[in-house]
Amino acid sequence: MFKETLIMAFKNLRSNALRTALSILGILIGIASIIALMTLGQGVSTSVTDQLSGLGGNKIVVRIRNYTVKSSFTDEDIEEFAQIKDVAAVSPLLVSTATIISNDDRAAKTNGYVSSSKKALRGTSSYFFHAEAQIKLRYGRGFTASDVESKMNYCILGASLAEEIFGNTNPKEAVIFINGYEFRVIDVLEPISGVNLAYNSTVFVPYTVARDQMLMGEITTLELIVSSADAVDGVYSNTQKAMLEMFNSNSSYFSIENQKAIMDTVITISTLIIGMLGGIAGIALLVGGIGIMNIMLVSVRERTNEIGLRLALGARPVYIMLQFMVEAVIISLLGGLAGVILGVFIAYVACNIIGAVFALSVSTIFLAVAFSIAIGLLFGILPARKASRLDPIEALRAS
Repeated sequence: MFKETLIMAFKNLRSNALRTALSILGILIGIASIIALMTLGQGVSTSVTDQLSGLGGNKIVVRIRNYTVKSSFTDEDIEEFAQIKDVAAVSPLLVSTATIISNDDRAAKTNGYVSSSKKALRGTSSYFFHAEAQIKLRYGRGFTASDVESKMNYCILGASLAEEIFGNTNPKEAVIFINGYEFRVIDVLEPISGVNLAYNSTVFVPYTVARDQMLMGEITTLELIVSSADAVDGVYSNTQKAMLEMFNSNSSYFSIENQKAIMDTVITISTLIIGMLGGIAGIALLVGGIGIMNIMLVSVRERTNEIGLRLALGARPVYIMLQFMVEAVIISLLGGLAGVILGVFIAYVACNIIGAVFALSVSTIFLAVAFSIAIGLLFGILPARKASRLDPIEALRAS
């Protein structure tokens, strides 16, 4: 029985091909909008969170904001923070600019290299290069704790800065002059993209050398690397207690930035935006459903005589209702499948154009198809009930 109903449904839809195509188009646009907008939204969200993850989800940054009570962090303070439970490392931070000169025979220019502009200079500890998720060392040397403690004039170059100075040659063990001080290159960073892009043009030196020899100022910023993301909240609380003790309980004298909290906020906002985009696309799908109902009501009116004849010959009302329900579901299903294909294509092209991650979720596809079928059932039930409740005699008279 169902097979005959299905065949008849396709025959009826084919006999009104243009009207059927327009009904399918309404669902197609709605489903394509849902797939494209939600996939694009998820892709942008993934790209943003990936960029933020480069900042370190398990990092806490502590800064002095008012220097009247305390002008800088001492080595004892650094040690105190290092003793906080679940703190894997503490990296002091000093930032400035530098003029770089190289007379090494491996320099890119035959007459030696002289920087045409100021380069970023960063004083940090040995932990920095092992804590930053995006940082990879070309030779695996980095700074050691002994380098920092002994105030060795070693430096590490960003990838693009090393290429600018030395071209394609190996810069390891080369000598350069940073602000007039002689340094030996011990390592080079691999190329970095995203939020830490500036590291490619940065020269790194031990913070003790930056502070005591190059006189780059006092240490007012510390980066605390937490052993795991789950321990961030506890470390944040203990860090705040330590800072309040240092600054006489005045929280306005310092700031504590929790990178994990920033990432969680971004994820929450992204989820809301994706939901909003899905809601907007859902409106288009709703309009498509209303179109199906309108077309099916017209179909019932046009086929009143056929319905009356079938009822008069003994067809049960439930079969008449099933006939129109099947037609509505076929329209919505065809529109849904076509919408999925179009939506995936649009999302793929859009993600490539804006540089977002193409994050297509299989669950989104299944949900969209299921939603399209539900739309067919929901908006097909009224016309189907109307058809099944026609009086056979009145239906035959309508002819």
